[in-house]
Amino acid sequence: MDSFGNLTRLSVSDKTTDLTVYLSRSFLKEEEVAMIEKNKDKIAHRETIGAALKFCYIAEGKGEISFRLSQNTKEWDVAAGEIILREAGGDMLKPDGTHYEYNRVDPYNRAGYMLFNKKANFFFDK
Repeated sequence: MDSFGNLTRLSVSDKTTDLTVYLSRSFLKEEEVAMIEKNKDKIAHRETIGAALKFCYIAEGKGEISFRLSQNTKEWDVAAGEIILREAGGDMLKPDGTHYEYNRVDPYNRAGYMLFNKKANFFFDK
């Protein structure tokens, strides 16, 4: 909301180069560093921020990608962030390119996930 009380719609950036990747403060894995290195021709900036902020910053257009390759988050850890990101034009996918379903018997996001502004920036299996 702006200073006049008007709502402002969030929108992801259109960038597919000179990307900003958001990294975990506590859970950065070697596989994630390797993925950044593999895509360093596109990734220009790295920032470390808290988990919930990653969704919001990408939704706001401040950055473009983030990924979590560990299996220690649960569906309730990402549900609100995912809808905010998707409403702003971004997405969250598993490494196989599919969405998580919610209300699962096993609530863990065992495959990990990637947040991104544009499908062109989906790096898994590349």
